Amino acid sequence: VYQILTRRVPRGERLLLRASLLLLAIFLFLLGSRTAIMATLLATGAMFAIRAIRQRRYGRLLLFLLVIALGGFAGSRSSLAQQKWKEIYQYDQFQGSAYWGGTGMRVLIWDCALKVMANNPVWGVGVGDDLDELTLCYKVYQYNQLLVQGNNFHAHNIFLQAGVRAGWLGLIVLLVSLLFTVWNSYRNKNWLYLLFVSIFLFCGLTESYFQVNAGVLFFAFFAGLLYSFKPGFG
Repeated sequence: VYQILTRRVPRGERLLLRASLLLLAIFLFLLGSRTAIMATLLATGAMFAIRAIRQRRYGRLLLFLLVIALGGFAGSRSSLAQQKWKEIYQYDQFQGSAYWGGTGMRVLIWDCALKVMANNPVWGVGVGDDLDELTLCYKVYQYNQLLVQGNNFHAHNIFLQAGVRAGWLGLIVLLVSLLFTVWNSYRNKNWLYLLFVSIFLFCGLTESYFQVNAGVLFFAFFAGLLYSFKPGFG
């Protein structure tokens, strides 16, 4: 989407980008991750809106908003979609039912993560002991839903995970490093990096991507690559 909106793309390449965009959108919706879907829609909508306003194509902006509204209305008519989205703000009513899961479990996990941080505020519990400390909290407060045999639930939030592992000191280091790169990219008009970080952090509100090596490598590679991106290059 960024490539299509920010530079003139040859017709053949444009068709390839649109086909790739369609396949990625289908794959994203099949995954069913509400946070990722919301982040993608917000980022894409913001890019379209900014471009339309800059080019004073308000008719195109209204058409885009109309399509989003119709799509949201059509999706809201699905009983499965209604149950999924209702779980976000009425998670306590679904406890013990087939729909209780994502949001309800995360609220319990976040509660324990904050308790562990409160007990280890400065240095945290360390990289190797975070899951043990969280599991102990689940047992102490009898969060039996999280004591599934064979499963160890991490903090499900990149900021809480950093706080549990490294305390407030580690959390502050993480925030400062992110704010520095974001501010520097804003000054250099590196919108691609800002877009990547915004989507990553938004999705990271419900997942601990830094918990696994794949998440660390993914962020380190693309953040470093896109941070060095120069507007107009390529």
